[in-house]
Amino acid sequence: EDTTLDATHDFTAGDNNASLSSAAAINTAAVHIGTNGLDIPTAADNALFVVSSGDLVSMIEGSLGFWFRIVDFTAGPTLVNIDNSAAANMHLRVQQSGTDELDFRFRFQGGSNIGLATIAADLALDTWYFVIVRWDSVANDRRVEVYNEDGSLRNSTDDVTTDWDVATGIDRMFWGE
Repeated sequence: EDTTLDATHDFTAGDNNASLSSAAAINTAAVHIGTNGLDIPTAADNALFVVSSGDLVSMIEGSLGFWFRIVDFTAGPTLVNIDNSAAANMHLRVQQSGTDELDFRFRFQGGSNIGLATIAADLALDTWYFVIVRWDSVANDRRVEVYNEDGSLRNSTDDVTTDWDVATGIDRMFWGE
């Protein structure tokens, strides 16, 4: 609804005010629930939250869930990127993959660069979906779940065997690209 998170409806253990870059906007053009949504019209756009000492995200174990709608599908653009500003190749990322899938990627500078792509999400343009990504580095467990607008499971992909390096120095979380 706004760049400032609402303590009644949102949760944050840290930064509660997003900085918008380029043409990113909170407006009715991207609304799904409520009166406003985050509109990311071009590749340079995002909403940034500052991460301090792991207050918003744990790279050891966690999950993210969010609604999204893709207007133009191209391989690679990021929906969410959590990284180290001094080492941008150290991140956790949810990005578009192929022509209609998502990739949940972990990258450790000088170490692992692993992805977990959906294999049958078959995403359509101008359609609302809900995605949940989950990770547990101790158990080597990663999962991507994509849900239809009505809440029915569209695709679930998991990996419980691949080990990965845990990114360090995480200090920012971008929504959109």
